[in-house]
Amino acid sequence: MDLVEELVNVVGKKNVITNKAKSLRFRKGYRSGKGDAVAVVFLDCIIKVTTQKM
Repeated sequence: MDLVEELVNVVGKKNVITNKAKSLRFRKGYRSGKGDAVAVVFLDCIIKVTTQKM
């Protein structure tokens, strides 16, 4: 299982963005900086991540 699949298993597909165009606003800083990312992940609750075993 790759990283993106593991993230989807933890937070759900609706909370993982892998499309470069759709994730651009989250990868580019307001004042400075930008970069690439494999995925942008949104958390509903931090407990999901801390209790999930990978």
